[in-house]
Amino acid sequence: LELHVYNPQHKLTDYLKSKGILPQAYSPLGSVNSPLLTDETVVKIAQKYSLNASDVLIGYLVAKGFSVVPKSVTPSRIASNLTGTLDAVKNLTSADIEELDGLAASGKQKRFITPPWPLDLGFEDWPPYKK
Repeated sequence: LELHVYNPQHKLTDYLKSKGILPQAYSPLGSVNSPLLTDETVVKIAQKYSLNASDVLIGYLVAKGFSVVPKSVTPSRIASNLTGTLDAVKNLTSADIEELDGLAASGKQKRFITPPWPLDLGFEDWPPYKK
């Protein structure tokens, strides 16, 4: 699932968890040139704990109990994502999680990945299929 602070899909992830299904998040940092890494709230929380914004974004999803798949081919970035995520999970408070949970509802709801699939997937925020 495309899961991140701008597309948390609360209803869907709650449903999956209620059925014992572990949500797996891809694109936790958005995509190329996404605004997630520079979001004011994300940066503020990152600075509060001396973390990178990416640590907060990935840690937020892990703290919510999701499996997270950040894309990287650089060994140093992969290692940094792991250690930063662990630090974020250790530091993020329930108030931080709640604040991040509210970003989409505050008007920032956005999907970054919308393949032109020829069917309606039923997501509230999915663009309609155009023939």
